[in-house]
Amino acid sequence: MQRVRRRARAMWLGVLAVVTIGAGSLVPGTAAAAEAQASATASVVAVSTASTTVSTSTTSPTSPDCPPGVDCEVKLAAQVDNGYGCNWSNINRPVDIPIQGINIHTTEGSTESALAHAQDTNPSTGCVSWNYLVTPTGKLYVQVPTSGYAYDVANSWFNTHFVQIEIVGYAEDCSTITPAAFETLKKLNRFLIPRFGILPSAATINGHDTVPGRTTTQMRQRHWDPGTCFPWTKVLSDSYAPIVQTGLNGSSVITIRSDDTHQTVLDCPGLDASKNPLFTGCQPAPAGQKTNFLHVYTAPSTSSPLISDPYLHPDGSAGTIAEQDWGDKALTGHSYPVLARQDGWTKIQFGPRVGWIQANSTNTVPTLPLTITPKGTAPVAVYGVPIPEASAPGWAQIPYDFVPQTPLTQYTVQPGQRLPLAALPVRSDYPEGCNRTDCSGPGDRTVVIGSEQFYAIWYGHFIVFVKKADVSVRLLGLSMN
Repeated sequence: MQRVRRRARAMWLGVLAVVTIGAGSLVPGTAAAAEAQASATASVVAVSTASTTVSTSTTSPTSPDCPPGVDCEVKLAAQVDNGYGCNWSNINRPVDIPIQGINIHTTEGSTESALAHAQDTNPSTGCVSWNYLVTPTGKLYVQVPTSGYAYDVANSWFNTHFVQIEIVGYAEDCSTITPAAFETLKKLNRFLIPRFGILPSAATINGHDTVPGRTTTQMRQRHWDPGTCFPWTKVLSDSYAPIVQTGLNGSSVITIRSDDTHQTVLDCPGLDASKNPLFTGCQPAPAGQKTNFLHVYTAPSTSSPLISDPYLHPDGSAGTIAEQDWGDKALTGHSYPVLARQDGWTKIQFGPRVGWIQANSTNTVPTLPLTITPKGTAPVAVYGVPIPEASAPGWAQIPYDFVPQTPLTQYTVQPGQRLPLAALPVRSDYPEGCNRTDCSGPGDRTVVIGSEQFYAIWYGHFIVFVKKADVSVRLLGLSMN
């Protein structure tokens, strides 16, 4: 969900081999693994192609991007020669850059409005796109070929390394997402996972709300779709990534599995906190609607304040029950380190804060305690994107697009803290897409590759990155490096 998009030109992190860890991983020897392997064997692994000179929508009935057994039509988003390839860019994935995962969004509007929005090439009102649009009837539109990357999350690592899927519906009311749409999403994910070799887990199949920004401004603009009611346990299970116990009872890491809870939430105007920073004008969410998170409190009592994120509440005020206030919500599929247990409450490290959740054997599962911890006595910087270092030679080919390494100043990993690993070392890279539709622009399709590597970690509501050189990896408390 991104109705207005600033040009997300920074493009990050090609993964040499992403190995996701945790309760949502595909377990060898299980029926899900066998089904995934069978699907992989049967799938046609082909790189889709598309015209590089389109200026308006292109429509065709079939494409290698269409999964079998789905009503699918190619209706490409507009693409114009305005210097940066709006609304999407050719990059020849997965040859230039591997596809590592899937981001899921809700459109916050109708099928017709979404299709129209994909044709808007005005940078002030549009210049936004997605690879797939899933409609209430179950029909699927290919709007950006998977060989290209869409502009959908204002974080171009996820744009360039993930497939972007928009589902017609509203994040505040999941009854607007039909069973037919969920069935198409299931078939689509099961088509994409083996096709691109995605290792399915909550780290590789997630929502817009899991994607961090690169700067303070972008962090305040984080969207919260597909919403607090989205059935992540079902969707992950449908995508070969069931949330199952991988650690011993009493493990120092737990994963949330809470789609059947009924947390009290309010729906407030605005797609993100930057448009409604005080979360005013709110209305109750639909009655009886299930939620996919646990509230995080400052103390082991529901009468205590909720914790807050410094990007959403820079004044230190308490968190709220607004759906858009992601800074106090431990989301299904995300993993957290356990600091203490007390009378039905569990103390966790939630990003930069410590808080308490009402965890039990139904809404959480013990998880393999594979964590990172700082090597030294100084705090470790946290990044929204793993950009190559300034000395990486590829920058010389695109000096006009140089992006510095910029840590998220409100986030750090403190000495002694242990945070769950989401993915093993990944390289730093920056893929320059095509600034001209025919890829004839200076530096088009350059991939800057850095010498530094990063780990992806679970941090509060997000997946963020730390430099491999700054941290040690520990399994069951034992150092792995």
